[in-house]
Amino acid sequence: MHALDQLEIAEADYGRVVMVGNNLARDIRGANQLGMMSVWLDWAPRRRKVPADELEVPQYTIEEPLELLSVIETLEREHAASAG
Repeated sequence: MHALDQLEIAEADYGRVVMVGNNLARDIRGANQLGMMSVWLDWAPRRRKVPADELEVPQYTIEEPLELLSVIETLEREHAASAG
């Protein structure tokens, strides 16, 4: 939330922010609690792979950073379709 405050992103716009992280408990849970779009980068073998509860379930899962590009394209298409 500190980063959102520093970027002066209004709480009403949190749903338009994408959080990418590799830790279900910290990154994905935090994003979901704030209403952000959550993308889990599932590439760290030492991290837990199973969500502990619904708040740790990511909206999107990628295995390599470059896969984020297709997630962003999907989000842009969905936004364009809902806006117009």
